[in-house]
Amino acid sequence: MVESHWSLLATIVVLPLISAFINGFFGKHIPKTFVLFLSCATILISAGIAVHLFSFILEHPGKYFYNLGTWISAGDLNIAARLSMDQLSGLMVCVITGVGFLIHLYSTVYMAEDPSLHRYFAYLNMFVSAMCILVLGDNLMLTFVGWEGVGLCSYLLIGFWFNDQEKASAGKKAFIVNRIGDFGFILGAITLFVFAGTFDFDALREWFTHSSQSLDLKVAVATVAGLFLFIGATGKSAQIPLYIWLPDAMAGPTPVSALIHAATMVTAGIYLICRLSFMFNMAPLVLAIIAVTGAVTAFFAATIGLVQTDIKKVLAYSTVSQLGYMFLGVGVGAFSAGFFHVFTHAFFKACLFLGSGAVIHALHHEQDIRKMGGLWKKLPVTTITFVISTLAIMGFPGLSGFFSKDEIMWQAFASGEGPHAQIFHGLNYLLYGLALATAAMTSFYMWRVTLLTFFSGSYRGKDHIYDHAHESPIMSFVLIVLAIMAVVVGYLNVPEILGGHARLSHFLEPVMGPLPHIEGDHHNLEWGLMGLTLLLAFASFGLAYSFFGKTLSEKQSKHLDQMPGHGLVKILYNKWYIDEFYQKVIIAPLFFVSDKLLFNLVDKFVIDTLFLGLFKYPARYGGYLFRFLQNGNVQRYALVFIAGMVVIFWMVL
Repeated sequence: MVESHWSLLATIVVLPLISAFINGFFGKHIPKTFVLFLSCATILISAGIAVHLFSFILEHPGKYFYNLGTWISAGDLNIAARLSMDQLSGLMVCVITGVGFLIHLYSTVYMAEDPSLHRYFAYLNMFVSAMCILVLGDNLMLTFVGWEGVGLCSYLLIGFWFNDQEKASAGKKAFIVNRIGDFGFILGAITLFVFAGTFDFDALREWFTHSSQSLDLKVAVATVAGLFLFIGATGKSAQIPLYIWLPDAMAGPTPVSALIHAATMVTAGIYLICRLSFMFNMAPLVLAIIAVTGAVTAFFAATIGLVQTDIKKVLAYSTVSQLGYMFLGVGVGAFSAGFFHVFTHAFFKACLFLGSGAVIHALHHEQDIRKMGGLWKKLPVTTITFVISTLAIMGFPGLSGFFSKDEIMWQAFASGEGPHAQIFHGLNYLLYGLALATAAMTSFYMWRVTLLTFFSGSYRGKDHIYDHAHESPIMSFVLIVLAIMAVVVGYLNVPEILGGHARLSHFLEPVMGPLPHIEGDHHNLEWGLMGLTLLLAFASFGLAYSFFGKTLSEKQSKHLDQMPGHGLVKILYNKWYIDEFYQKVIIAPLFFVSDKLLFNLVDKFVIDTLFLGLFKYPARYGGYLFRFLQNGNVQRYALVFIAGMVVIFWMVL
């Protein structure tokens, strides 16, 4: 492929932007059909170009560039507006545009009756474009442009129905929480620039791996910059303590939830860590912090998902939990394993979210699983695809989640003997234990929501809603494609223990390095751990089926209706009261400091009254004097003039 063909990288980014501009400024005045066609066609063309370029990389692995010119030039600082595609960014951009197109297509039905359809698709197009900039940008600053772009678009999409105060507040919450993480990103980027003198990824790799700087300096820079960048990743990828925005993001339209929570925005933090894997490998302490944060987040979010009654809230906490798995994978140094779960999660979680959207659409925006049941008769395609994706996230053998999740859990357990054993020795058992417990809870809460929604006897809501429930052919097509992908993509990285060659991991090695090498023959141990995980997952399915698999008894129905219940169930239902804790411990004191102290005491009293009073009062009362003199009375002016002349003569004589 000649160099000029890589200018198509810019086309991937620009086409959705053109569509966003046309829909945003002229959408009100053009036919709705044209808005839908333009929005979907531009994403489809971008996806086609991405696949075309990535197919070349499959045959000729490497990194290819397209330089748009110098973006910033100030003294020694020169930042190029350069896009690049390699194994990692190529795979990511294919997933972003591919899943993005399916969500656009799905939205043509789901949002068909919305009066602000053009605005919705403008935001959606802009979101995909920003995400492409994030992964194709060849330096930290260009990546940060995309990073901020998806933050802005998520604010616009989550708060799309801004006339509803709750939805508007959810958008603001996502925006503000992400700004906290973004501050960490900026500090990390500045730290790297101060010591390495560059923002370019390749130059940073060269500085950390081949420069003449001392190893101690490199480790120190990697540790400090890694911690700052990890803070940025916790904001974008919803990890403790900055995960609180993501469940509230369910306020946006369901296709938005699928776009944000499946393959795009929430995986940005994982992508950043994988892109800078050469740096994080030099900071084992930071890796340990990442791994512990991921494992604790996975476990914590899963406990909340056990008792939620809103179908989208269950999937939201499931996303937080699965992101924890990804952080666990990259935290133990298995970067390709963590990224592989990003890849598989993109399809089965998009299918689950869009499946929930099909249910909500069919039931006239009902989201409470307590009022569902027996929908398999009315929504057969949605039921089948939802069950397939539930099996995938559960880790059913042969489906994508089985391959990616099992690899992460094995790497977590084996990290005690890996290249960073001095950090993970002993800690690996805690990490694996949390991951194992999370796998069991994942199976339970996903089968709970599946059984209560589609099975569990007859429909528990209003009869007239059930009678009119039906599926859309376009929605069903999208769900079928995603369900098929949720089955097959796992076979791209079948591990050696299962007779495969871990092809995806080897393909990504030039970018992220190989999986951590474990000395000795551990096949029997790995088989045993795999069997234990499956045993707990199937036991959790059995437990869920015993509670919700058949027609609910009167006692069970009463128990569901009385949620949140009591004791631990009430605590879990109220999300461990973390939002309330933040409100009292962080937000309320900040409001007190800003309102009572800074505004009323400092601004109004100290500055306005005391400091400005030194100038204000002399000017005011001096003005009173001159106002008395300058009142327009000519006789008084003459009297003052004569009096002044008398004083002057007296002083002279």
